[in-house]
Amino acid sequence: MGQAPPGRYLAQMQWQLAVAVRRWCDFVSYDPRLPHPMRLFERDDPMIEELEREAAGFLAEIDAGKNRDAKGGTASVFKLTQCPKGPSL
Repeated sequence: MGQAPPGRYLAQMQWQLAVAVRRWCDFVSYDPRLPHPMRLFERDDPMIEELEREAAGFLAEIDAGKNRDAKGGTASVFKLTQCPKGPSL
């Protein structure tokens, strides 16, 4: 499998695997300083569960009104569940 992708991409790639419901993906880098431009990257279910808990906690804070603007009012938040239907990508 080769070296693991740089740490700054791990959460992003785990979200990608969670959303796409995949077990693996390829990490591709166009940086000539890296020795292997493409590496297999596997799903990490415990990490995905932790990311989901963190996201749920964040959304709970938003729903509870903890995200206040400078005047003490609740800041506008666009919920993902209210996303308008459109062409899927």
